[in-house]
Amino acid sequence: MEEFTIRPECTIKRTTLKPYSFQFVTVNKILHFAAESEELCDYWLTALHEGIKECSLSIEPDSSSEVLYRESLTKISHDVYYDVTFAEKKPMVLFFVHHE
Repeated sequence: MEEFTIRPECTIKRTTLKPYSFQFVTVNKILHFAAESEELCDYWLTALHEGIKECSLSIEPDSSSEVLYRESLTKISHDVYYDVTFAEKKPMVLFFVHHE
């Protein structure tokens, strides 16, 4: 059995592989999961997000990059996720503009 430690570098997000599915991304591997219901999926996403956040905030800053990283984690609840579907294959350019 493999063990995966929740670390600050880990990410978690929903996927469309199956109903109620999500992926947990570690430094070494991407793990895919599917819950039995929307409520269970939300439960796991919340628990894993909190675990990553707690792990990340427990890091003692020893450089300016760690301080910036920790500060960015406080904004994690403000992240915006998009589901994108392509109707046909064409070259594409994406522009992301941040408005304050």
